[in-house]
Amino acid sequence: MRKPKTAVRETGEAEIKSNSFSPVDLNCGKIDPILGTAICDLRRVINCLDTNEGKKIKATKKPSREQKLSKLLKLTTLVIVSPVSSTSLTELAREETLSDSDSFPFSFSLVMASLFIFVDSKKSEKVGEKTRALRKKVNELRQLRNQLSQSGSENANQVLKLKKELSLNAPNLLALDQEVSDLLSRLPNLPSFGLPNRENKIIAKTEYSHDLKHNFTHEKILRKLALIDEEKSILLSGSKFAVYQGFGSQLLHALINFMRSENSKRGYRLFDTPYLVKAHNLYNTGQFHKFQDNLYKLEDSDFYLLPTAEVCLVNLYQNQILTEGELPLNLCAYSPCFRAERMAAGQENKGLTRLHQFHKVELVKIVKPENSYQELEALVADVRHLLHSLKISHRVVELCNEELGFSAAKTYDLEVWLPASKKWLEISSCSNCEDFQSRRAQIRIKNQEGKKYLPHTLNGSALAVDRLIATLCEYYYNEKENRLIIPEVLKSYFVF
Repeated sequence: MRKPKTAVRETGEAEIKSNSFSPVDLNCGKIDPILGTAICDLRRVINCLDTNEGKKIKATKKPSREQKLSKLLKLTTLVIVSPVSSTSLTELAREETLSDSDSFPFSFSLVMASLFIFVDSKKSEKVGEKTRALRKKVNELRQLRNQLSQSGSENANQVLKLKKELSLNAPNLLALDQEVSDLLSRLPNLPSFGLPNRENKIIAKTEYSHDLKHNFTHEKILRKLALIDEEKSILLSGSKFAVYQGFGSQLLHALINFMRSENSKRGYRLFDTPYLVKAHNLYNTGQFHKFQDNLYKLEDSDFYLLPTAEVCLVNLYQNQILTEGELPLNLCAYSPCFRAERMAAGQENKGLTRLHQFHKVELVKIVKPENSYQELEALVADVRHLLHSLKISHRVVELCNEELGFSAAKTYDLEVWLPASKKWLEISSCSNCEDFQSRRAQIRIKNQEGKKYLPHTLNGSALAVDRLIATLCEYYYNEKENRLIIPEVLKSYFVF
């Protein structure tokens, strides 16, 4: 059987205009939805202050982050110091937004967002005051106890009394520390400069022209070739799970091995990690609170099923001090991933594109801060290399502020074109988290002068395997012979 003809066309800035997206709750945990929207608006304003929107903003030198935050603080102060009723406050906020529209062209919701963030910060302030007072008291009690213990047995009763008082106060201090930690864990990463404001931006596109001789979607092809057994999947685990069988199982493992091999050739160190992780690891990488309600937790334990191998790869270096000579660290791991996110029934969720358990090869980089955005471009190139090898049409989409994940400062989504389904499907997401994850995980770098600083972490899927199988079905299905044509680069991985 002759191989399908392919042709490739590269484009830079795409002619196609990307879809607009509505705001999302970037906190995603158990947080007041108004506060979630407020933080979303905060991320927008920090980025928008250097964005030229038509004639509303005059082209000026790009402001520093401090200048941006200063502008936001000025507006916030205007709202919170005004001794007016809530109704008047609303009108005041609206008037200020409109009156300053030439230099500050943002929606009314932005000003109200500042108010909600301030209200939440007052709660944080109260907790902080209580924590500092209690910690001071506990430290004084411990100091006095130690002094009495050293002075002799005549103070034994006083020592016992102090120990009892300490035992009553210490748990309260721990509880307050936890409350402070919970408040801090709500705050997402700040966006990088220059991101699209309200719409995602297509920045690159590659098209491969295949000699497509069928019009079957991947869902139909999966059934025709019996690559998965949907009935057995439901029998074993319910909907949104997959039992691969026969050639489907061979294809799954061939793709995993192909991607691991290609990533290794491009300088990534391979790992196989546990599929159960403790909660603090998820906090370090930002899955708390981003995925907390979507995680599978083992009952009566601190263990969670792994939502992505990124969690393990980043936390391999938690609480460590690395040398500059060890950077960059390029890490790769395959894992099944488990997410309990709720999905509505419908065509979009059929087949292999939305599963509770799916397969993914993950890349992580730990790098010097000054190199992190150059490394992000390299990460995207590594992921695109796999798609080029398989001759799959795809595009690179830069996410706007409102679409950023909880931990990300900048993200590129890679989407593949499904020719029979006639739609784009996300197959990878590459993000620069700057020092957000390394700060939580306490990963530090020591330079030659002995000074310590936080590295930047990056992550990306290379690739989502189940979605890649769905994609290959539409590109390489031969209706006449009722089989999939194996891409040339995969043939050596079919050694069954």
